[in-house]
Amino acid sequence: MLLLAPCLALLETEEEEQSFSAFFERYHRLVLKKARDVVKTQEAAEDVGQEVFLYAAEHFKKFNGRKGRDIVHYLRLCTQSRAINYLNKNRLEEPLDEEQIAAGGICVENAEQILLRHDTAARILTAVEKLPERYRAPLDLRLNGESYSDIAELLGIRKDAAYKRVQRGYEMIREEVLKSDGE
Repeated sequence: MLLLAPCLALLETEEEEQSFSAFFERYHRLVLKKARDVVKTQEAAEDVGQEVFLYAAEHFKKFNGRKGRDIVHYLRLCTQSRAINYLNKNRLEEPLDEEQIAAGGICVENAEQILLRHDTAARILTAVEKLPERYRAPLDLRLNGESYSDIAELLGIRKDAAYKRVQRGYEMIREEVLKSDGE
């Protein structure tokens, strides 16, 4: 169940709290549905939804005065991005147990390679999370199988801009990973 109280605690005035309560009531089903479409379970969808609304409360001034269509668009992107991050993060946190290793016929040398791949994946995910939203959103959509045309339509930008933002996102990730290799 999504909780409104933690979100309200982030707001400054009673007027903002009332406005956010109406915002929450209007959009919470949309956010939960989008999150459930990606993460597949109600519990995970609620975790993602709570994160989205906490972010929205922190940045609520950005939402005031916006058209409903723009808010829906942004909330969908924000929810999808956070849901994908949730899946990736939880996939990395699942440890390999001895039965999985034995069942797969994985030997000690291969286990070391798997650990190295997990470490690399963790560094990549950290780099993705550090990306500015303008690059992370199109990159998340692309990694989720969306075409550049669909990304452009969803973000309200031109197709070539969508392509350039995805490519720049990849470049920024490579730079971050190489920088972390050097440390």
